[in-house]
Amino acid sequence: MTSAVLRRQRRATFTVFLANGCGIGGWAAAIPELKRDLLLGDGQLSLVLLAVALGALLTMPFAGVLVPRLGGTGRLTRLSILTFVLVLSGPGVAPSLGWLLPCALLLGACNGLIDVAMNAHASDVESRWKGPLMSSFHAAFSLGGFLGAGP
Repeated sequence: MTSAVLRRQRRATFTVFLANGCGIGGWAAAIPELKRDLLLGDGQLSLVLLAVALGALLTMPFAGVLVPRLGGTGRLTRLSILTFVLVLSGPGVAPSLGWLLPCALLLGACNGLIDVAMNAHASDVESRWKGPLMSSFHAAFSLGGFLGAGP
């Protein structure tokens, strides 16, 4: 593998971490407004947050099984970030708690899948890079969270 290809993979992986952080930051920043707009009580909001976590827990164990079936960590990462981006707006347009709960579950499921996929892919890129990269990928996620939560 050429160094140019490896640099491109590093940049792409960095971008996926950044994009995921932006999505999660945007979601987190929207929670108070979502609670207000849908007139959710604290208990109802806790169910929404539980749905996000449950969705992630349901898909994370399957990510490892999907890697060889989909052709590697890179392909799973590309597919799962695309799916995450597509479902990210769902909770924001949900008209009621009844719609919000499945949207939150789906958001969590997609985020759980991308979380495992992007970290597995980052580990693969790091091993071929032959130097530490993981902290820069996680920094990209944090930067994305900051950018996504901004005005």
